[in-house]
Amino acid sequence: MRTIAVCLALLVGAMTIFPEKALALRQCITRGGDLFATSEEALQKAIRYAVQKDSDALMQLVASKRVGILKAGMEVFIEDSSLLSGTVQIRVKGVAGTVWTVYEGIECK
Repeated sequence: MRTIAVCLALLVGAMTIFPEKALALRQCITRGGDLFATSEEALQKAIRYAVQKDSDALMQLVASKRVGILKAGMEVFIEDSSLLSGTVQIRVKGVAGTVWTVYEGIECK
């Protein structure tokens, strides 16, 4: 019994230290309507353009296929995250490539 308690304590501790790893174990769904990008840098640039209300610059990123809008209801897996910037790298189930979006763009159960 004591061994189980120690294992559970270690698991909870690891989930606290490495929250992105804990998120990777959970089923996540896209909420839809949020920006995604092929790189974290492109996502930060797109967010900056959106905040600055520079739709022409944002549309150039969209036209270059480096940025897009997430569709709702896609099952995704978390591959990486950046807690400081609030971004997360996701992979759609059945797809080998990844994209970056904001944490608010996904909902994990």
